[in-house]
Amino acid sequence: MPADFVICFGEDRYPQSDKLKLFHDDVLPVASPALLHRFTPETILSQAPADPPSTGVMKAVFWPDWRSWFQAKGMDEPLPQPAFSFNLTSLAIDAAVAGAGVLLGQRRLIAAELARGDLVVVDDLCLPLSKPYYLVWPQRTLSQPGSEAMISWLSQLGASCE
Repeated sequence: MPADFVICFGEDRYPQSDKLKLFHDDVLPVASPALLHRFTPETILSQAPADPPSTGVMKAVFWPDWRSWFQAKGMDEPLPQPAFSFNLTSLAIDAAVAGAGVLLGQRRLIAAELARGDLVVVDDLCLPLSKPYYLVWPQRTLSQPGSEAMISWLSQLGASCE
């Protein structure tokens, strides 16, 4: 592991490294206020076929997915719709802010957008991610000046997220 510290989703990729659980996140459906002004939450979530413009759906590459969310909500999964797919959560967030569709967003990663009102919650059902986020480091890192202070600081930040 070439880095001094890594913040990662789950810790299974670094079995020989020291680690600290930071926080467990969850996901919930969010959209731009402009999208919610044009469509009801039910329309956005159902993705019912309609005349353009359709609301669009977005997905980031992590679990739980939309199928899991609809099952937990007790709703039938809508018919498949064309969807944007992103391999970077930040791109999915930017697209949701721009009004491109509804996003099943990680609460901690969209906190600033929610606080500013750039995104609003479409439905209150949250699903936990399958793994927590961890701070991971190789043993050699502890010999670096400031490393223990960094671990302590990130531990406090992680605790404030729970």
